[in-house]
Amino acid sequence: MSVTTEKRREDPLELYVDFLNADFSTDPRPKLKKKQKLKTFLDQFTRPNRFKLSTGEPIIDPSYNWLEEAQNIQQEIRGDLFAIAACKEIPEKVFPMFERWDILVDKLNDMDFKRHWGPKFGNNGKVTYIGFSIVRNPREIWYAGLAELLEKRELKRLRFCSICHKYFAARDERQRFYPKSCKIKYDNKDAKFRVQRCRAKKKVTKVEVEEKRKREEQVRKFSEFMLLAKSHHQDIERVGQRILKLGQGDGTKGWKLIKQCEDKLKSGMSQQQVFDDLPQADKDRFSDN
Repeated sequence: MSVTTEKRREDPLELYVDFLNADFSTDPRPKLKKKQKLKTFLDQFTRPNRFKLSTGEPIIDPSYNWLEEAQNIQQEIRGDLFAIAACKEIPEKVFPMFERWDILVDKLNDMDFKRHWGPKFGNNGKVTYIGFSIVRNPREIWYAGLAELLEKRELKRLRFCSICHKYFAARDERQRFYPKSCKIKYDNKDAKFRVQRCRAKKKVTKVEVEEKRKREEQVRKFSEFMLLAKSHHQDIERVGQRILKLGQGDGTKGWKLIKQCEDKLKSGMSQQQVFDDLPQADKDRFSDN
């Protein structure tokens, strides 16, 4: 039984993804065995007596560093595309999507590419006509390519992975991470955060419940004490210890505070309201037995 393997469809974003992720601290070409398109592009600008990547000027200085030029172009394009590629990370309210695209489009318009069309000969002998831009230097080659991707609605698939910090071509608009391992890392991190948040919420809830129980117990003791003080106004032995505490050791001062509370109750205030008006130190005195 013969099995036919379908040739992988070339992704128009592949060259730009490879370029944006390339490391130009050293010559990346030896590591581009599976990325021949980018390798071929870089080869044609690194031969002797060629041109500067950014301006297209002839290379006269023998110390010219093409890696530095390539890195500068890479950083510029990254800066132009980051807000678009990180659409899942930057909220729409913070930076509206139409503004992100407008900034890129304005830059492409300022480059004033002149559009031309010409024939393209296929292997089957058929001729098709394609459009291309007249460019003045390699930097404009990259931006002219971005313009074509923009026209073909391919650029909207460009994404930036917040886990591995690499660019990739998304399969659909919902994709947020490139390798599956990045999604697993994010899910694990998010799960850990959810657990911590849930535990913190439970801890806060437990503290709130305890505070509410303590407060209700204080109000209950305060109400019982006020009834007892009212019925035994002259019986210092029955309510003496609590009165001394309220008066900070002075019984007269304690009775004066009780009288103020009784006046408030007579004016129509509830036990809860009267208790809430007490200084915190006096409230705490109703926490003990």
